Amino acid sequence: MHEQGLGGPQNLAEAFSWYRKAAENGFGPAQFALARMYSLGLGTAGNDSEAAKWLQSAAAQGLAEAQYALGAFYNSGFGVPLNRTEAEKWFRRSAERGSPAGQNDLGFMYEIGRGVEKSLEKAAKWYRRGALQGNAYAQANLGVLYDTGRGVPQDHAEAAKWYRLAAEQGEHFAQTNLGVLYDKGRGVTQNSAEAARWYKEAARQGNAKAQTNLGLLYESGRGVPLDYGEAAKFYNQAARNGNANAQLLLAVLYENGRGIPQDYAIAAEWYLLAASQGQFAAQTNLGVMYEKGLGVTRDYGEAAKWYRRAAAQGDPIAQNDLGALYEKGWGVAQDYAEAKALYSQAATKGYAVAQFNLGVLNATGKGTTQDFTAAARWYRRAAEQRLANAQHNLAVLHERGEGVPQSYREAVIWYHRAAAQNFVHSQFRLAALYESGRGVPQELNEAAKWYSRAAEQGDATAQFKLGALYGSGRGVPKDLVAAATWYSRAAEQGEVSAQYLLGLMYANGQGVPTNNVNAYLWLALATEQGMQVGARDRDKVAAKMSPGDLSAAKKLVREWQVKHR
Repeated sequence: MHEQGLGGPQNLAEAFSWYRKAAENGFGPAQFALARMYSLGLGTAGNDSEAAKWLQSAAAQGLAEAQYALGAFYNSGFGVPLNRTEAEKWFRRSAERGSPAGQNDLGFMYEIGRGVEKSLEKAAKWYRRGALQGNAYAQANLGVLYDTGRGVPQDHAEAAKWYRLAAEQGEHFAQTNLGVLYDKGRGVTQNSAEAARWYKEAARQGNAKAQTNLGLLYESGRGVPLDYGEAAKFYNQAARNGNANAQLLLAVLYENGRGIPQDYAIAAEWYLLAASQGQFAAQTNLGVMYEKGLGVTRDYGEAAKWYRRAAAQGDPIAQNDLGALYEKGWGVAQDYAEAKALYSQAATKGYAVAQFNLGVLNATGKGTTQDFTAAARWYRRAAEQRLANAQHNLAVLHERGEGVPQSYREAVIWYHRAAAQNFVHSQFRLAALYESGRGVPQELNEAAKWYSRAAEQGDATAQFKLGALYGSGRGVPKDLVAAATWYSRAAEQGEVSAQYLLGLMYANGQGVPTNNVNAYLWLALATEQGMQVGARDRDKVAAKMSPGDLSAAKKLVREWQVKHR
């Protein structure tokens, strides 16, 4: 009454005094109550040793609560030396007397083999006993065994049943795990909104996994409105709770500026925290930051260090990226054989970029004997995963008949697939095959279409070819203005044939106003690049020019060469 304040003001010191008198007279419940007051420092100074002494007395009288508490003291080393065997003994005694908490903790000792020989079957038995008495922890733990199929047949529906019972009592691990089952549709009908509901319940209690998973739902818009800001909020909560996956995901949002302002430095900090916990994707991404100098000072050695750590965990992206450093000799001694070994590890796991890189080494004979057949094999594997540069290189091998039977038709197929992904080199080659009618019927309008797409992406040769089609009216209506425009774009990039023809157009006033200064400029530049016929036409233009114009034209030539040096 004094402890609870029943019948008068609460007086813990008075309660302690009466408990002690009763305890000294051997009354078990009073001994347990006295132990609790010593443990919590209620009505007296806290004293775990005294608490343990009175728990011993109460436990010896068969009081299940005291037996459980004494087991907990031995399990944690409070007031007594840490002793798992003694902990198991008292947990067992309390469990056999029907303590659901004792049954749960005894089950846990069997699950992990602490103080007893590990036995998942016995763990399940004791969890079940506690769960049937309504112990939320036992219900959650039994759910985990059914979820994972350890000690019992795997049964996600049974797992969901036990998780739900615990979750409804507010047990946050069970709430999280029930959310996962709804998220994935295991043992229950898939329901992202229901997953979000349970994640929110657990997240409010600070469960980092639930906070992370809830962030994922907001990032993907599953079960909740798409909201990168909310995703960042929950990732941040979990990240500050030390969850490595959340630290990674938060870093990705900072790197890409989704839901939060883009900040490479903060991204690198979160990658580092996650990477230091062994999160392999964070290690890889941190390596990328060091390789590119994003948010950190560029440091290929640091990049190699983090790639190496992730690669050791089997991450194919890190294996590939570390291989690339060895191929280039960045941050490590150049070693084509090591590059090949790392590419091979990633390639055999199906990573398309590594398959492409391995194909390149085989095609070039770096770190291995040149082998176009092997190159084609690896290019094909990557190409079938829609990697555009692999599709292009496979097409090149088919066009040349290297490592595969020569086939323009096959080349067209693979060029087309890469070109459809906007791969500029394939767009150009596809246009060339349509122009020549190799592998496909000659279709100049198709050639013009693909030259145009490559030209718009800045490919100088495609710009020249498109200009030539406009100049001749092949595949497109003849349009000298358009021809001059495309020649000009190509010429500015140093395309020698475009420079020569643009010079002639300025000399003759075709598609552009006659301008001998510009004509001289482009003809002279073409000549400097080795087009001998350009010298003749340059000199013809020069003969028509005044000394002042000729001097101005020569100055333009020098300025262009300096600018494009």
